[in-house]
Amino acid sequence: MRQFTLFCISGGLAFIVDAGLTQAWVSLAGLDPWSARALSFPVAVTCTWLFNRSITFRGIRRHTLHHEWLLYVSTQLVGMGVNLGSYALLVALSETVARWPAIGVAVGSVMGLFANYFGAKHVAFAPHR
Repeated sequence: MRQFTLFCISGGLAFIVDAGLTQAWVSLAGLDPWSARALSFPVAVTCTWLFNRSITFRGIRRHTLHHEWLLYVSTQLVGMGVNLGSYALLVALSETVARWPAIGVAVGSVMGLFANYFGAKHVAFAPHR
């Protein structure tokens, strides 16, 4: 339960980064919601990796730093697909979400949470057996 709680905290922090950057690029830089999200999402995933390797799954090391990051990102693809699919659907169907994309980021984040946790715990940061 401790790991899942910390993983959720990591996701909350990443949400702030993801939604904040997305909203800033839409509101301040005039980017469309799709381009803004394409720029913010990789930053948020890297933030969760840093938090999770340092705190949530601390001490579990099977790979080099670069390889671990690549493995982590690859395990998050399913969750990213669910996350971005939910976001895309909401932006396409709702003028409110298109204007305030942080709403779509929030829904997508919750939808992808469980897939992301499973990938992190059982693949990227799985202990030696």
